[in-house]
Amino acid sequence: MDIILKQQPMLLHRNGPKPGIVGYQRAAVTHRTLDDARVYGPGVVLSGNELHFGGLTYSNQQSFLYARGEFQFPMPDTYVDRELTLLWGYFAWDTSIPCNWSHFIWTYLMRLAFAEPTPLLVSERVPERFLDWARALGFTDFEKVTDGVRVRRLHIPSVLCYRDANGTPAVLPSAVYMLRNRLGIGLPPVARTRVYIERGQSSPWRRVLNEAELMAALTAQGFQCISPERMTVDEQLDAMGAAEVIVNPFGGASAMNMFAPEDCKVIELSFPPVVGSFAGSMWADVLGQQYVRVDGVPGEQTGPLPIDRDFTVPVAEVVAAL
Repeated sequence: MDIILKQQPMLLHRNGPKPGIVGYQRAAVTHRTLDDARVYGPGVVLSGNELHFGGLTYSNQQSFLYARGEFQFPMPDTYVDRELTLLWGYFAWDTSIPCNWSHFIWTYLMRLAFAEPTPLLVSERVPERFLDWARALGFTDFEKVTDGVRVRRLHIPSVLCYRDANGTPAVLPSAVYMLRNRLGIGLPPVARTRVYIERGQSSPWRRVLNEAELMAALTAQGFQCISPERMTVDEQLDAMGAAEVIVNPFGGASAMNMFAPEDCKVIELSFPPVVGSFAGSMWADVLGQQYVRVDGVPGEQTGPLPIDRDFTVPVAEVVAAL
């Protein structure tokens, strides 16, 4: 394995009503090439008798991967006689959990920020609309496969945003800027917009229960309400690139402000006890955006994780934060 950069402590300034210094790690950067490699789940590669974990997913610890006792080694008779670069693209063992766009962007796509377009190995579970983001970077050749596939030769650039062994968020800020550059993000236009990113029915959990009331209040304040899952990559980038204020519920679209101007104000809607280390706050800290979090009231758990709860937003508090 080639070690390009070692992980090291990093401090970023939080810009907002509660300014301060936030401790992160600057992500390690590695690259490895394995022959006759098998790929499993969200981040394990088996080559010979050796398991590889580090740098493959947003949680690099073996303990995390084994925590739920679900780790298995399917051995399908699938062999790809090609030389490929790993993209993969989903983050959970539980097949009932849908692919999460935000995780795909910062866990997997960002690892290609510095890479020349090459054929990519991709999980068959990745939606085509996610792969459109890789296409926007110039990648056009995807080998979509099942869990446990064998590949003749596999190049593995490390993930550049992850939780280290101590649970501290690690990120490589230069990768964020490189990703923005390759997607053509430049200075914002003169005419700026206010954007609310609808939670809608994009997920069976973490829904905003009073979203209609919230959207009516924001529309009265000049906001346009968008549903990214129904937009092309270019349409999403145009919406984000002109935004002066973004209001965004915690969830699958949490990374959207990664593509907004550095002077954009980000209001993230969440609820306790969600920490949200890899949500809008991280990208706001990296880019210097003003960040405000408004907590709502959580309801009953509706998904497999404790944070998978619908919640009610304090609309007046959101409007006051604008």
